[in-house]
Amino acid sequence: MGASVWPLAATLALLAACPALAAEPPKRGTPLTGAEIRQLFDNNTVDSVVGVYDSTARGFHHPDGELDIYGSVRYFDHDKQRMDTYERTDTGDWWVEGDLYCIHPHKIAFGFTDCLEVRRDGDELLFYFTQCTLKSSDYCAKGRLGGRGNVLPGDQVIPALTN
Repeated sequence: MGASVWPLAATLALLAACPALAAEPPKRGTPLTGAEIRQLFDNNTVDSVVGVYDSTARGFHHPDGELDIYGSVRYFDHDKQRMDTYERTDTGDWWVEGDLYCIHPHKIAFGFTDCLEVRRDGDELLFYFTQCTLKSSDYCAKGRLGGRGNVLPGDQVIPALTN
């Protein structure tokens, strides 16, 4: 085999021999329908933990599809060699597409668009990536848990900004 074909052939052979490597990880909880997502999120705040470093985000979901966002983003500062945090506000859009919750912040992470499956596991909501496109966030991977959180009544984004 040529040098350029060997890595592809080896990868395909490995995936064929180990189908579990190619399978999506198991998902917890019960999926919500589009109607349940809309009813739960309309005029309420979703308080969530997202990403690799467990950043926090709050989003108030206006019934017209607007979104007010407050986030406390955790990241690794390579210069300081430690974890650090910065706060960020943004606006965006949200909508329900079939049984998926879709979000598009205007500035955060270059204005990504993700559509996620929402599942309920006890009192916690779980957000799973379903597909990734060129417009998806960098964290997107099909089947990956993208975040977890709960719903707070009303607009609780603005109070978070004043604390």
